[in-house]
Amino acid sequence: MFDRLIIGPTSYPVVIGEALTTALMLTGVNNAGLRVTVSDIPIRT
Repeated sequence: MFDRLIIGPTSYPVVIGEALTTALMLTGVNNAGLRVTVSDIPIRT
């Protein structure tokens, strides 16, 4: 359904990334830890 998830920018990217990784693992997604990445790139308006 998806290749990867990109988290950020946000105040707590690591916490959100870990929570999503855990949720994906619980639903049976293979290699969930490799599919969730954190982005430090700021949003430009």
